[in-house]
Amino acid sequence: AAQGGKADGALQAANLATVAQFRAGTTGGKVLGADTPYAAADYVTLADAASIAVNFSAGINFTVTLAGNRTLAFPTNPKPGQRGSIEVRQDATGSRTLAYASGYKWPMGVKGVLSTAANAIDEIFYSVRSTGEVRLSLTNGWD
Repeated sequence: AAQGGKADGALQAANLATVAQFRAGTTGGKVLGADTPYAAADYVTLADAASIAVNFSAGINFTVTLAGNRTLAFPTNPKPGQRGSIEVRQDATGSRTLAYASGYKWPMGVKGVLSTAANAIDEIFYSVRSTGEVRLSLTNGWD
């Protein structure tokens, strides 16, 4: 194709990894655009449910608003070395609790306790140690 022509642009675009490929770790040798890692780190909304499902191939950072007492299910597709966060918001009622599936580990074995005020925002930071162990820490009271 001609230098700087339309065919070159299409070829370049075909060789760029998508945000979804970056998140899933399936770029297949494609190159990253300068904005891809930042776009991939944008918050992905999790569905509020009795057991909150998290797919680590679908995102790096997540957010969920609790409308009841919930359990954070162990993530699918954990990739050792992956790090990110899960923003947990209380609904307008507040006082929601969050339990954690087995496989999550906390510093000193002490599980994090969410803020309970209505509309409170906490951030759970995670680090995937292995496919069966995800380390968590919690920072309370973001606004």
